[in-house]
Amino acid sequence: MRSVLGVEPRRLALIAAHVWDCYGAGRAGLVTGWVSRLEREYSPIFARPDVTGADLTEVAQRLLDLPAD
Repeated sequence: MRSVLGVEPRRLALIAAHVWDCYGAGRAGLVTGWVSRLEREYSPIFARPDVTGADLTEVAQRLLDLPAD
């Protein structure tokens, strides 16, 4: 991603409503936010996202509240 966007992966975030999307983004080094409105429960077989919330607004705010590097 650095070569395409000029940004380190840890400076990017993905917000998703599907567990496997968050898991994949986390494995790629991105910060992750999971919206629980569809699946309701995050599967314990996957690494936890950085933040979770009931809707997009809540997850985005929690991402913004994370400490900077």
